[in-house]
Amino acid sequence: MSDGTILYANPSLSDLIRVPLDHVVGQKTPNFYYDPADRARILNEVKTKGFVRDFEFRGRRTDDTDFWAAITIQPVIYDGEQVMLAGVYEITELKQIQHELQQAKEVAESANKAKSTFLANMSHEIRTPMNAVIGMTSLLLETSLNIKQRDFVETIRSSGDVLLAIINDILDFSKIEAGKMELVNRPLDLPNSIETTLDLLAPRIAEKNLNVAYYMENDVPRAIQGDSTRLRQILVNLLGNAVKFTEKGEIVIRVSATHLAAQSNHAVSKYELHFEVCDTGIGIPTDKQDRLFQSFSQIDPSSTRVYGGTGLGLAISKRLAEMMGGRMWIESNGIPGEGTTFHFTIQSEEATLPVLKVARGYVAELTGRKILLVDDYQTNLQILQLQTEAWGMMPQTANSAEQALTLLEQGHLFDIAILDSQMPGLSGFELAKKIREQEAVRGSQAKRLPLILLASVLDAESDSADLFDALLTKPVKPSNLFDVLMTAFDVNDSSKTQYPKYEKESSGSVELLANQYPLRILLAEDVVVNQKFALLALERMGYRADVVANGQEAMEAIQRQPYDIVLMDINMPVMDGYEASRRIHELWKNGSRPFDIARPWIIAMTANALQGDRELALEAGADDYISKPVYLNELQMVLARAGHARKNQNGVSMLQNDEAKLNQVYLQSLLSLPDGKSLIAAYLEESPNMLEQLGKAVQNMNGRELKDAAHALKGSSLYVGAEEVAQLAKTLELAGRTNNLDGVEHTLTDLKIAYSKVAAVLNGILNS
Repeated sequence: MSDGTILYANPSLSDLIRVPLDHVVGQKTPNFYYDPADRARILNEVKTKGFVRDFEFRGRRTDDTDFWAAITIQPVIYDGEQVMLAGVYEITELKQIQHELQQAKEVAESANKAKSTFLANMSHEIRTPMNAVIGMTSLLLETSLNIKQRDFVETIRSSGDVLLAIINDILDFSKIEAGKMELVNRPLDLPNSIETTLDLLAPRIAEKNLNVAYYMENDVPRAIQGDSTRLRQILVNLLGNAVKFTEKGEIVIRVSATHLAAQSNHAVSKYELHFEVCDTGIGIPTDKQDRLFQSFSQIDPSSTRVYGGTGLGLAISKRLAEMMGGRMWIESNGIPGEGTTFHFTIQSEEATLPVLKVARGYVAELTGRKILLVDDYQTNLQILQLQTEAWGMMPQTANSAEQALTLLEQGHLFDIAILDSQMPGLSGFELAKKIREQEAVRGSQAKRLPLILLASVLDAESDSADLFDALLTKPVKPSNLFDVLMTAFDVNDSSKTQYPKYEKESSGSVELLANQYPLRILLAEDVVVNQKFALLALERMGYRADVVANGQEAMEAIQRQPYDIVLMDINMPVMDGYEASRRIHELWKNGSRPFDIARPWIIAMTANALQGDRELALEAGADDYISKPVYLNELQMVLARAGHARKNQNGVSMLQNDEAKLNQVYLQSLLSLPDGKSLIAAYLEESPNMLEQLGKAVQNMNGRELKDAAHALKGSSLYVGAEEVAQLAKTLELAGRTNNLDGVEHTLTDLKIAYSKVAAVLNGILNS
């Protein structure tokens, strides 16, 4: 009834609230709500909406026991009169299940958090001594050692790298299992990703004298959207295994693409990329292949002793491929020598990059050129043939030096030749000598055939500048092949450029860093052996540093004397690096800065390696971040970044002359595109708006707006080769991200000056 009188009730209601039916019918609606507010909310909904749907509430029976129920109320006609029909059903058991599930979820989350904390702690504890092992051996290798000593040190260093790789595998797997692995999505140069992987493994490939080649089909997009670091991680795992399990023969990488059907609202081309890594190694028995992608599993336990490894690499690679929208599988008949082929796919969109070195399709300077390719490996010949044919050349192959000599003696003429250094019978060097001898016999009328040596990094030491015009190191990279061929045909006589030799990078360059960026450095580090390494590493770069053992001492030190840089360890006693970084920021923000200079540039150092460690450091006030173990080249890079930014912080202009600094390689590459000038015009049209947004962000001291505007200008400036504008924009972007706005006015002034010079040059190009 409208007054709330119950006209009818069934026994179930009586059982639920434990009140006899005759005490219910004819009475007002029972007040069995645990919380009186629930009754008020239900009555209000009936009044305003006219009905109630599945309202859950906690009830209390007459015997003071509790229950959970859901109530639905709706109008119906009963005996010709409109009344409200209320259905109440008990959900106590369901609520109990939900409660248990919630508790289980909280326990799992707590366990997962504990696991992450444990991993972070273990990572720190393991990486701290690893920092000393890798760092000190790096420094030791820079000194004068005899052959035996160098061998000992290199063994220690390589073992340290292996141990670090194992630690990283375990951490990566744990992050994937915990759902903490995140992929970045930005434009990447696909050939570069493959080639840098090959560079990383080149010494091991050369030591085993393996033939390695890679070929990317012509319809594969050179620039894609993706995570270059994780793609290289998959390739390093697969290629590393191929090198590890192959004692002789070859390894071949092939990349193909399938264009996926475009969606109506998707203008960008999307592809499925298919990677194959084939080797001629020991093979994998078919009955054991299902164990390959299982965590901590290897097909033969004895392989751990022979080859090493955790059994995690393939499991991680498979999961990463799946995260990229693809899959991974294997083909092998288990016969030694016939090897294994690993396949994996990823899905990605085509992207745009400012420079793509390898031309696609016919190239005017190469079309019609006759090239002789000499190599005893058929795979190499096929790949070189396919690549040169794609550029319009006319290749002739020979699988031995003797066959090549026969072709030349028969009167075949070629514009250029590529000779493999190591072949059975006559080597590439011996073949080159015979070709030069034939030319000498024919005299001055004989045209000199440009010769390119195809060699491993170890063979490249040979001094053969009188025989060869250029060097290609194995595995042949299309970008290098293209550059060598283009250079060769740009020269009209025999005075070629100096024969490029394989040399290890000189360490002398790091010593100049202190001259380029004179910095006063404070090192905050509590582990003595890490202090020693850092001081020695800084000394190699020309720096001296003061040392403190915790964040509290760092705070006291910066108030005694000025510093440009603080190398801040995160995990320290008394006061950790996070807290010290925050307090240093406060000193400068509240006006109590101890010296009239910009705040010290803080570089966080941590042996933790979990997702978010970098972000935590930056949020705490660090300006940059480096993980332990610290490598010399990485330390050099962060100090160079700090030195550049420090000059801007102190209001020192980074502009050294009145000329616009443009990367001509980027610029000319852009101009070679059919719409190159229109892209430059678009940059000149849009960039003033970006500068205006930057100006407003600086005026308002708005870090977020500064970060966004600077990021946009940085990206577009790189496309036209305006590297200095991009670098200054990057400095502003970092300032905005960390909300450290000291000195941004000076940086913006420098950026505007640099931009005005760039704009003048670009306008001149458009008007030419």
